[in-house]
Amino acid sequence: MIDDFITALEGKDSHQVIIAFLEALKDEITDIRIRQTHNAMLYLRALRNAADYDLREKPKIKTAKGMEEVDFSSKRLVQKA
Repeated sequence: MIDDFITALEGKDSHQVIIAFLEALKDEITDIRIRQTHNAMLYLRALRNAADYDLREKPKIKTAKGMEEVDFSSKRLVQKA
């Protein structure tokens, strides 16, 4: 099973593999750090996806608080992640 995970990490969807792994892990292990790591990965992925678009207007991403406007000039994004 670990070999399959490592092989999947070498593919083009490695970020999604890690998110899926953390999703499964957080359901099995009740450690808040696992949930925080999972949430941070989702947040970083949303930021990366938002950065792929035209930034003349601030993009919005889904967060635990709802839709959040992203300001890529803010240092707050780095600190939050």
